[in-house]
Amino acid sequence: MIANRVRTIAYRLTTGFVTGDGAAEIVVPLVFAVVTAASWLLRPESRTLGVILPSRREAASLRLEARPAA
Repeated sequence: MIANRVRTIAYRLTTGFVTGDGAAEIVVPLVFAVVTAASWLLRPESRTLGVILPSRREAASLRLEARPAA
């Protein structure tokens, strides 16, 4: 659902810039883009599927766990 919303907003912004629409035609989709990004970033932990970008420390520990024992 978020991907579809982002695609629609990106389309609106692109057409607004290309066709030279007024500021209102560009600002409104930009505000929706910011609200969508904020909604995604501020979602509760229970609504996430996992870590997309683990920290370096977490990534290193995951690589160590994945190695077979020697």
